[in-house]
Amino acid sequence: MSVDTDTFKTRFPEFFETDDERVQLFIGDAVAELSESAWGTRYDVGICYLAAHLLAIGIATELGDPSGLSPLASGGADGLSASFAKSAYTNTSQEYWQSTSYGKEFMRLKRTLFAGARVAKVES
Repeated sequence: MSVDTDTFKTRFPEFFETDDERVQLFIGDAVAELSESAWGTRYDVGICYLAAHLLAIGIATELGDPSGLSPLASGGADGLSASFAKSAYTNTSQEYWQSTSYGKEFMRLKRTLFAGARVAKVES
């Protein structure tokens, strides 16, 4: 199976209105980042979550958050005022992956795949 825009939008209907070309661009970015042999049967799911994370950051940037998804520093109400904390995170920092629910799930999947050797207790 390979990830296409229909598969992506079925998994993430919140991106249904997003242009297919834009979605495909982020799917391509995710494909370039992940190894199918390393991810095995979870490759397509990893592609979807990484692409969704990148797309969400792209949309946030388009809507005026220059850092992608900065944490809210203060808010407002009737005056609709909000300010965002300056963030200098990179794609290797915990804050970067925690900035979207897609990034959190991507990292959870990655941890389960690349947790290293596991030792099972053998009952005698």
